[in-house]
Amino acid sequence: MARSAGFTLLEVMVSLAILATAFAAALRLHSDSIGILVSTRIHTKAAELAQYKMTEIEIDGLKGVGPSSGDFGELAPDYVWETRVEDSPKDYLKLVTVRVRNRHTGRAGEFELSEYMTDKGALTHVKGPPKK
Repeated sequence: MARSAGFTLLEVMVSLAILATAFAAALRLHSDSIGILVSTRIHTKAAELAQYKMTEIEIDGLKGVGPSSGDFGELAPDYVWETRVEDSPKDYLKLVTVRVRNRHTGRAGEFELSEYMTDKGALTHVKGPPKK
């Protein structure tokens, strides 16, 4: 009996199974990359907003700044901020920490920025360099 040219049903089924596995793997990689992209955007936005809030504090000065919290209003309605001011070994320096997080992702979308700032009110009591 002569064999006709072509593929057997088994060969077609095996090749379809291989293609389906490769397609599923490609979809998984695509899904993971979208998740990473979204996470990166949330974290980057939180970092930008933390710098924005820190700049506000730098401009306004430390007078009246203490533990507080709030949101960014229309600028970024999904994000909230908290500030904390701690003493440092030097009287004229304060450690200011700004924490920004996304309301929907919680700690996954959180960014914290800390910076030493000069307490201008304390500088009036600091003596200048020695006179020669």
